[in-house]
Amino acid sequence: MFNTLAKTVETTVTEVATSEVVTEAAKIGFSTDNVQEALLCSVAGMVGIFIVVGIIILSVSVLNKIGAKKK
Repeated sequence: MFNTLAKTVETTVTEVATSEVVTEAAKIGFSTDNVQEALLCSVAGMVGIFIVVGIIILSVSVLNKIGAKKK
């Protein structure tokens, strides 16, 4: 029973490894052509995150001052 299961798994793995999708995926190479553009996009995203977090912090502090009970 285990030998049959092992053969089935081995056959399936072999078929997947030789399929066109895996072969095409293996041809994809690494290129440094777009690194500068990718870094600019990352910086823009991080700046956006910091701006949104700053707005949230400011609005919470304003709401705390408005809603605070006066003694």
